[in-house]
Amino acid sequence: MTLSVDPRNGDLHASTRIGNYVLVNSSGDTTAPSVSITSPTTSATYSTTTDTIPLSGTSSDNIGISAVSWTNSANSTSGTASGTTSWSVAGIALVSGNNAITVTAKDAVGNSSSDTIAVTYETAISAPVITSSLSSTGTIGTDFSYQITAINIPVSFAAAGLPAGLSVNSGTGLISGTPTAVGTSSVTISAVNAGGTGVSTLTLSVYSACDLNRDASTNVVDVQLQVNQALGAAACASDLNRDGLCNVIDVQRDVNASLGGPCVVGP
Repeated sequence: MTLSVDPRNGDLHASTRIGNYVLVNSSGDTTAPSVSITSPTTSATYSTTTDTIPLSGTSSDNIGISAVSWTNSANSTSGTASGTTSWSVAGIALVSGNNAITVTAKDAVGNSSSDTIAVTYETAISAPVITSSLSSTGTIGTDFSYQITAINIPVSFAAAGLPAGLSVNSGTGLISGTPTAVGTSSVTISAVNAGGTGVSTLTLSVYSACDLNRDASTNVVDVQLQVNQALGAAACASDLNRDGLCNVIDVQRDVNASLGGPCVVGP
C-alpha cells in the first residue's frame, strides 16, 4: 500500500497495486451534508394536540446521502426516514409536553449534519359538563342564590333568560339577587373553557310568599299549611304582619288572600 498527499487540497490517498492495476481510495471528502425539516413547519418550534407527528424534508451532499435518521430525546425513540434527498417519517410518537426531535443526514464516508425541531404536545381539553341541579325555586322579594357547577375546569359562566332581579357572576357562576316577579323561567346556563362550551337548561320557579305548597296559586291548601304552623310547626313560613310571631292574625290575612284579597305582607 502506498500513501500519498494531494498537493491541491492536502487530502490523504491510499493506493494498492494488484498486478497491473493500482486501486486508489481518494475519499478525502470532509464536506458535511445539509438537511432541513420542511413539514409540518420550517420553524424551529411546533405545537400539536395529537400524540404523533409526521416529518418530512430535504437533504443534499456533494457526493451523496446514504441515510437519514431521527431521534426523539423526550422518549428515547429513534428510526430511519424513508428516502434521502427527499425524506419523510410517517409518525413519531410524542410525550405530553416538550419533545426535541433531531433529524440527521449522513453521507457515505460518515460526514453528517442535523436539524432539530422542538415539538410541544398539548393534550386536548374537553368542554365543560354542567353538574349542578337543573331545577331551583325562589320566593318573590327574598334573596336567592344558585351556583352553576361543571367539570373539566370551566373558566367562565353565563346564564340567559333569568327572571327579573337576578344576575350571574361570569367568573364564579353564582346566580343571585332578589326576584321581583312570580313565574317559571327556562334559563340557559353555560360553562366555558378552551375545549368548548357546556350548556344546560335550568328550570327556575319564583313563587309568592303566600304560596306555601309551591303550586303557583294561593288557596285553602296554603291556608291549612299556615294554620298547622300557627298551631305548633317548627318554623313560620310567612309572618304576614311582621310581628315576629306566626299566629291567627297571620292566618286571617292568608284566609283573606285565599278569598281573593291581596297577600298582605306588612303590618
